[in-house]
Amino acid sequence: MIKFKISAPGRIILSGDHTVTFGNHFVVAGLDLRTNLEFCELSDEQTNIRVEFQDYEKDVPLQEVQCLSSRLIRENLFSDQVNLLKEVNSFINVNNMWEKTEQKISLLMLFFLLCTVTYKEHLVIKPFRLHVSTEIPFENGLGGSTSFVVCLAACFLHWKRLQSGVHIRFNEQDLEKIEEYTRSCEGILQKDALATIDAKVCVYGRINKCKHIHSNVYDMKCIDVVKTGIKILLIGTHLCLTEAQRYKQIADLMLSRSNFNSIFNELDEIAINIFDDLNYINNNIENSDAYNDLQRDIKKNQQMLSKYDLSYFEFDIVSCLGSGFNLAGKLTGFKGSYVYFPLPPKITKEEITRITNLFSYRKCSYKIATIGCDGVRIDI
Repeated sequence: MIKFKISAPGRIILSGDHTVTFGNHFVVAGLDLRTNLEFCELSDEQTNIRVEFQDYEKDVPLQEVQCLSSRLIRENLFSDQVNLLKEVNSFINVNNMWEKTEQKISLLMLFFLLCTVTYKEHLVIKPFRLHVSTEIPFENGLGGSTSFVVCLAACFLHWKRLQSGVHIRFNEQDLEKIEEYTRSCEGILQKDALATIDAKVCVYGRINKCKHIHSNVYDMKCIDVVKTGIKILLIGTHLCLTEAQRYKQIADLMLSRSNFNSIFNELDEIAINIFDDLNYINNNIENSDAYNDLQRDIKKNQQMLSKYDLSYFEFDIVSCLGSGFNLAGKLTGFKGSYVYFPLPPKITKEEITRITNLFSYRKCSYKIATIGCDGVRIDI
């Protein structure tokens, strides 16, 4: 009986988050906070598909799922993703499968991808159990949604490969397919402007410098092999901004500052410098001073965001508290609620404890993570 585990990283935007839509550079990296998926085929006598998420368990009649897949194929709905999504949405509503909005979105992703992979890869749907857990906090700009979709797409593709023979790792063709399925699903469900980049980062990981060219085309340069674990401290604030709030910040800046182009250019230069700093650290792991330039550029980045009202008081306070420990911090993501601090390689556990205790007293959450990690993988 087929049984396996899949995991995929989160993602973090390190710089350039405010000016990405203006064709400027931004830096985004895989994050070793991962989504973890366990898959197990059930015996042929079973009549249900068992779905288990963090706060959700459901037995779905196998025959209902097979009928849905067959009908979508028969009616040729895979060429019309809008109507395809409507049919999947109707399926989970008619079967009373959700109570919370997050559950509904997760189920839409699950059945959208299961039916799509079944159609395109000729997967045979059998009884199975699917258990998904995550280390990525929900709705905070750390790529939790995309990481979840990557796991699902990778799961169903790997299952198909195992139905056809031996399959122990994803090759380049597999990864391209997983990226395509992820981009398609995220694009239609989330309508995220960065769906293309998010899909690539959660599939391949790494540290990436990107620039939007047109449509879904980006110029990318990657640090392919991260030789050293570049650790960061993530401090969660009590503020979670909406996309509309961030766009209003930029609109207000453009209306109030005649020199906004020069401001954007300076932010663009900082993003390029931060990528170069990370690349230098990666290639000079013995140089303990390599972090100095990175800390300088991150500090400058946050100071500019604060100066031009592209930050908020909560982010500024957290960054200021970190500076008391000689750490430079910056808010992360276009809709994120976190400030990240790169941790010097020689920082001690005692120093980290003192820092995290300070933020705990302020009732801020925290996580220590590594950037530039592996992409999607089959876990042993």
